[in-house]
Amino acid sequence: MQTTPNRVLVRLLQVINTLVEQLDQQFDLDSNEYSSFTPWRPEGSVRMILREAFEHPNLKEVFRSSVTVTKRDINDVMVDRRPLYREAATLLRAIRDIRNGNITDEQAQDLFRMEIFAPSPEDGTADLFELYWIFQLLEQFDRPQFNQITNSRGQLIAQWKSDTSEYLLFNDWKGDHRWDNEREYQNYLEITFDVPDSHLDEWIKNDSNQFIRRHLATTHTKYEIYDSVFDYSPQRKTPDIVLLKIDPQTNPATLEQLFIGEVKHSTSQTTVLNGVQQLLEYGAHAKLGPHLQLERDGDTEYIAATDNFLHAPELEMGYFIGDSDKIKSRGPESLQIRGFGDSATDPFEN
Repeated sequence: MQTTPNRVLVRLLQVINTLVEQLDQQFDLDSNEYSSFTPWRPEGSVRMILREAFEHPNLKEVFRSSVTVTKRDINDVMVDRRPLYREAATLLRAIRDIRNGNITDEQAQDLFRMEIFAPSPEDGTADLFELYWIFQLLEQFDRPQFNQITNSRGQLIAQWKSDTSEYLLFNDWKGDHRWDNEREYQNYLEITFDVPDSHLDEWIKNDSNQFIRRHLATTHTKYEIYDSVFDYSPQRKTPDIVLLKIDPQTNPATLEQLFIGEVKHSTSQTTVLNGVQQLLEYGAHAKLGPHLQLERDGDTEYIAATDNFLHAPELEMGYFIGDSDKIKSRGPESLQIRGFGDSATDPFEN
């Protein structure tokens, strides 16, 4: 029967069926790896309910036609006296709100607390662990505005304002940002390893410390081998988490503070120690892009004005690993080191 409640119910069932088909395409639901999806398997209870609904005498006519449901239709059915239709309208509106990014901060956080995610075996768990720490950080701020999260890299996860400052939080970000489709991309941040082209002897001749000379020689030779043997050149780096606090009213925008975070979903000592080196390299080599400035004396393009980057007032860093038991003591003041089970802290609170 072509009634408004039936059209709302059918539209919801069609959306659910589409999601089920996407699950089939992306995952082998019969695998033991996805045991939590048992009801969604081809012979599971959810599929059985869907098949019965599609064959229901009162709905078959609606399924055979093109179903269009307006916002007004949903609102009307949400006050229907029958609970089935009220719930269908509520769920359909919720799905549309999520897809349009029209949800509150609390609702977004509730979604990530639900056990509904099925990460890929290769790197999906690591991606979710990055998002876990991103939301840990965002909980330290008042009213961040979340953006819809997709599968693409370099995403702007959240942005918000406080007084005259604008906050931008990115995941796996290479440094470009476009405020809207009407404006071009702005280059805010660059992290590249610039290995000098000059001869090694010229590079280190003025350094009298033998350990430093040997360390510089090792680094220089490493990159020479990368390039000549493996055809690899250091590319622009993309930290797991980048949080900018900027003043967007200046031209170019002014960087007030920068937070760089590295996430390792691991308890392996080798992996954890390698992550420390990655993070420190990010901090040491982070540079201003041409569309960002710092209000300070000096002409260096690096965020940290001196080699002692851990004490740069504009730079804070964070390292997040798989187990808090692996952390035996606190790190430097400007570097928060946390394991799963710990809470992140506001990197700009001081």
